[in-house]
Amino acid sequence: MKKLQLLNGCIASILLVMLFMTVGSSPVMAGDKLCTDPKWADHPACADDPVDPPPDPDPDPDDTCVNFSAPDYAFWRDARTKGKDRMAQVAVYVAESDTGCEAKLLDIPLPEGPIDDLKLTFSSVVVDEVFSGRIVWRRKIADDAYAVWKHDFIIDDGSVVGTGGPKRIMENTGAEHLRIYDLDLSPDTKSLVYRLVEYDERPYYSVSSIRKVEIAECVNALCKFDQETPIYFVEDTPDTVLSLRSPVWGPFGTRIFFVEREDDFFYLKAIDSSVQNPKTLYTFLGDAEQGGIRDIASGLGHGWPVSTEYIAIAIGNFYTHGCARIYSLDVTNCDLGTCVFNYETAGTFPSWTKDGKLIHVSHGLTIRSLDNCKVDTIGLWDGTNLRTITKGWEPAAAGGG
Repeated sequence: MKKLQLLNGCIASILLVMLFMTVGSSPVMAGDKLCTDPKWADHPACADDPVDPPPDPDPDPDDTCVNFSAPDYAFWRDARTKGKDRMAQVAVYVAESDTGCEAKLLDIPLPEGPIDDLKLTFSSVVVDEVFSGRIVWRRKIADDAYAVWKHDFIIDDGSVVGTGGPKRIMENTGAEHLRIYDLDLSPDTKSLVYRLVEYDERPYYSVSSIRKVEIAECVNALCKFDQETPIYFVEDTPDTVLSLRSPVWGPFGTRIFFVEREDDFFYLKAIDSSVQNPKTLYTFLGDAEQGGIRDIASGLGHGWPVSTEYIAIAIGNFYTHGCARIYSLDVTNCDLGTCVFNYETAGTFPSWTKDGKLIHVSHGLTIRSLDNCKVDTIGLWDGTNLRTITKGWEPAAAGGG
């Protein structure tokens, strides 16, 4: 009996060894399917059998966004989170106005201040066939305290790839009574121009100045808002309303344009970035009905009446839900003293693409009601046609403004 049991055990062992040899030399069967078939890779019988991953699918030939390569404007959308840990934040996108393709760049938290308390500027260059972009923004970080960040990226094989940032480059503590507004990047992305307001402890006193900083100087050590000498400044008093607004680089990076207000008069001025003697290009008299100059943008208007430098001017009431009208000026004519004010379209936050199109918050071709202007619709105006390109806030094109 014991010999029979021993014999049966030997036979069972031999069969088991033969079974393992068979498994090792031929595909394992999962049901009646082979483990080399990827869809059976998770079957228990195939757990130890390596399966090559399926190849990446070929790009959709009808998807034009696989060739995403040259975004010409940036914008943001409300991206606040939900639930008990809800947080106010915005998502920043870069997009191509011609194709309608867009790519999310980053989320920016806004723990202080309202969701729209974000000022964004965008510029780009192409070096050795590599597209490089930079966005800079300001947001509130505490009571009367603001900071400025930058974020750099490139476009690699149709995708946005961050190359530096987000990085804080400027700040104030709040004790200095300083506020920074109206940021604009130079065409080469290296310099930032902005408006700084210093509030006096006395009521109705303030000093407005236009300042410029080289971003490279702020990377290793934070820059202060007032560390650079003003390019130009004015002092506001209870007797006279004097202020500055909307400094922007010209498309050649040699001049800065801005608006100076004195009571109801708005002066469009140009200044070399290294001197303090601005030239007045145009004078606009504001009134209660149409308001005054709110924003300007400088760019090259390719395909407009002539391919030259233009200023886009948004004129509207400062207290009426963002409604405004956009006009244009040919800077060449203004330099000669013959400025012509041309109506273009209705909207706010104008800025120029590098190929001469106006990106803006669109209110349509004309304003139908001063109490009902859209503020989340981005439009494109090429001098002839107006079209809506996306939903978003405060667009900033890479060509000026």
